[in-house]
Amino acid sequence: MSGKGSVLSYQRGLRVRYEADILVAGGGPAGVAAALAAARQNRSVRLIEAHSCLGGMGTAGMVPAFMQFTDGINFLAGGVGREILDSLREADGTVPADGMGIRAEVLKRVYDELLVDAGVAFTFHTQLVDVTLEDGCVHEAICAGKSGLFAIRAKVFIDATGDGDLAAFAGAPYEKGDTDGNMMPGTLCSLWAGIDWDKVRDSGLGAGNSRIEEAISDGIFSLEDRHLPGMWQVGNTIGGGNIGHTFNLDGTDEESLSQAYLWGRKSLKEYERYYKEYLKGFEKMELVATASLLGVRETRRII
Repeated sequence: MSGKGSVLSYQRGLRVRYEADILVAGGGPAGVAAALAAARQNRSVRLIEAHSCLGGMGTAGMVPAFMQFTDGINFLAGGVGREILDSLREADGTVPADGMGIRAEVLKRVYDELLVDAGVAFTFHTQLVDVTLEDGCVHEAICAGKSGLFAIRAKVFIDATGDGDLAAFAGAPYEKGDTDGNMMPGTLCSLWAGIDWDKVRDSGLGAGNSRIEEAISDGIFSLEDRHLPGMWQVGNTIGGGNIGHTFNLDGTDEESLSQAYLWGRKSLKEYERYYKEYLKGFEKMELVATASLLGVRETRRII
């Protein structure tokens, strides 16, 4: 007997567990910046994060580097972004010290300390699942935590989910994908040990796709993916891999996300072979971890 496709009417009373001037949904860089800015204007701020840490793709997602802060001469960021990077450097969280490679565990602590010092209240493992509306405006956020369902009431709601979840739940119009509904592929980032970075630099082959065409011709990949962002140094012998892509991905669908995680983990065996056999300095590399958060490049665009 299957209930697939049927509609269940479910109703229950929920306790309003928290009230704040501002609720920020999502604790990535955008959510952290929004929460800090609001708290520093003497507003009471509550932030909810679905995962186990702040930072989003730079921490749980293991994206190994801060990208394009400069034009090669001038530092182009300011405000909270500059503050975070300066704090990370002071905490020995960038590799090399003047570079863009980041130590994710240090970055987690930097975000923690910034929000705690600013007086922002926040909880992890708190998933936004719906909102209530009054006169066309969001009145409460409905959340799911380990303790169950509860509501948070606020005067202002900021959507920093990365996928426009709050806006979509509130009925805001949005677009998703190209004219055929296709979206950019994702990446499951990874962490690798045993890399000889001096040898990598001396080889002139780099840590990316310099020999990818040759490897594809040799048949080591089951999927012909010719774009390889590569590996960044994030420790003395540690590399952060922005390696491979998960195609046909819809980051707002859990079935699609699940398949992407499966493929992302499976494909790393092929990339490990590529790095060991075709590039220099990676001969003794070994996989340490894959990200708990998939790198999703595109979902909803709020209109």
